[in-house]
Amino acid sequence: MVATIAAGTTAQYYIAVSGYYTEGSEPKGVWLTVGFDGQVITGTEVGARDFERLHAGLDKNGRQLLANDGGKTERVGGYDMTFSAPKSVSLLWGLGDDQCRKAIALAQANAVATAIQMLEGNAAFCRSGKGGAFREQVKLTVAAFTHGEARPALHSDGTVFADPDLHTHAVILNLGKKASGRIGALDGKPLFNWKMAAGAAYHLALASELQKLGLEIIDIGKNGIFEVAGVDKDVRNYFSARRAMIEAELLESGLTSGSAQALAASITKATRLSKQNLKGDDRHQVWQAKFEALELPPEALTLPKLSDKHIEPQAMGTEELSAITDQVLEGLTDTESTFE
Repeated sequence: MVATIAAGTTAQYYIAVSGYYTEGSEPKGVWLTVGFDGQVITGTEVGARDFERLHAGLDKNGRQLLANDGGKTERVGGYDMTFSAPKSVSLLWGLGDDQCRKAIALAQANAVATAIQMLEGNAAFCRSGKGGAFREQVKLTVAAFTHGEARPALHSDGTVFADPDLHTHAVILNLGKKASGRIGALDGKPLFNWKMAAGAAYHLALASELQKLGLEIIDIGKNGIFEVAGVDKDVRNYFSARRAMIEAELLESGLTSGSAQALAASITKATRLSKQNLKGDDRHQVWQAKFEALELPPEALTLPKLSDKHIEPQAMGTEELSAITDQVLEGLTDTESTFE
């Protein structure tokens, strides 16, 4: 999966999930970038009250931020762009020690930030004038919620549990500050059109971050999808039960996920099990026990030896971001004659 984007997010879902996981395993959301003064600060924790009001398009006093909102009750509150790490990366994060998890989580955060930064530079616009005739570039306001597991699914050994699945929901709030100082709704079409490029930028940045940790990138596929060395394919297949379940459903229909995205999405929703199945358990211990039960040879999983020096945050400079953008565009045009 390169990246997915969906319109019409629900503020309560992210807050509820974040609250549930904060009690167990997941971190709270973080303001990845803030495009205007809304009493939230880039890099700080996402608070429920601020997130809900901004998602609803309200200022700190409960007034409409959007100049032409007109009291709409069905406006799109935000766009969820989800960045999913390759399965081998999720497994190193899920089965590794604390240092390994911290380093990979930081690599994930940096890669998502890079993708959003590129998206902001190329696909963040508000429209104005009669019929939206004029378009101007704006800054994005994005809350990032990182989760570490998929929905529970039935595995080949007959057990049901949630697989390691490191992914980040980058919720792009449907707000942008125009040059006039007025707040407008985003033009959603460019965000959708740049989905593939954003996903490619994410994978390129993630691969770069992982190489800094000494990991080897292998199995590079279309749009930059890759795996890392040291995680046997049998391990990846066992811990991909939900993917296998969806593929099996599609096979019965005579289709594949690539040729039936709408059907795959509907199957995904229809086969969801509650995320709360593992509440109260240490999921990393569960995953470790499941891996050991496979009784695979030692070389099936090689965990990197990392230290504190690998988990120091490093900001990406303008030149590095520009280089990544150039590589993404070059990669997209290298093998494809047309792309979005």
